[in-house]
Amino acid sequence: MSQVCTCCNQAMEFMRRIDFPIEAQAYFQGLMKRLEALPSLQTRLEQIVQRFFDHRESTIASLVPELDALAEAAEANRFSIHMLFLLYGAEPLKVLYRQKNMPEDIYWNTCQDLRYKLLECRQVKGIWGTVTIRWFEGFYRMERFALGRMQYGITTFPVDEFTKAGVTVRKGDICHDMHIPSSGPLTWEKRLDSYKRAYAFFQDELHGKPLVITCHSWLLYPDNAQIFPQGSNMLDFMKDFTILEHRDYEGFPEACRVFGRDWTGPLNELPDETRLQRNIIRWLKQGRPMGDGFGVILFDGEKIL
Repeated sequence: MSQVCTCCNQAMEFMRRIDFPIEAQAYFQGLMKRLEALPSLQTRLEQIVQRFFDHRESTIASLVPELDALAEAAEANRFSIHMLFLLYGAEPLKVLYRQKNMPEDIYWNTCQDLRYKLLECRQVKGIWGTVTIRWFEGFYRMERFALGRMQYGITTFPVDEFTKAGVTVRKGDICHDMHIPSSGPLTWEKRLDSYKRAYAFFQDELHGKPLVITCHSWLLYPDNAQIFPQGSNMLDFMKDFTILEHRDYEGFPEACRVFGRDWTGPLNELPDETRLQRNIIRWLKQGRPMGDGFGVILFDGEKIL
């Protein structure tokens, strides 16, 4: 069996394992066959993947121009080639997990983000691929992990000082930033499970101190308390955090997360099928801004402090 066939077979098995839609699997299988028929392009893609894993200075962002040029040469959509790069990189990433004795279930849970971004790209752009390839740098460098419902990476605290429950966090202290993937409801049970998993995962470096979780998200904009439906999981999620900073948006750059499309106006172009959609449209019609917030959770392994 050729190197190319092995690579393609691994990508096909990976897509099945993380539940890519059948239509998407067939699409990427066809794209891989197209590259197989153009061996020089197939080799180029494999070399780009190899270079990323062999050389730390080769960031995904630095490789995007080469991937875009390859997409043009193959007469393929650039977002699809971006996803194919990630699919081809899944097996080398699994090898790294094994070398570092990392649990395989964390690998598979983390890789689910490819499916989330695939579905977002299909909904917003009508293409099987990803529009956020640079986002995957942390995952493929093993600096960001999915732990239950949420994803966590290591960062430093950006605010001068924060004190709660006798715990003080200062600017530059190590903390763990959270990302909320588009993977379903934010129930309290799933949130608590994720916080506990994160505490256990990072426990060795905490030395008995609480886990400091930070999050910068449109979900933490303080005025969302007037927008999110009462009793909703999103409103409850906000209450997990102490919100330290916020800013207003011009327009609503996160509209695709609620409306499934990019939007710059007018408002009558937006769907109003859900209560949240209707609430946001009404809010914007009042001339009021959307925005985002920066919040903190201190978690002691069992509860939020």
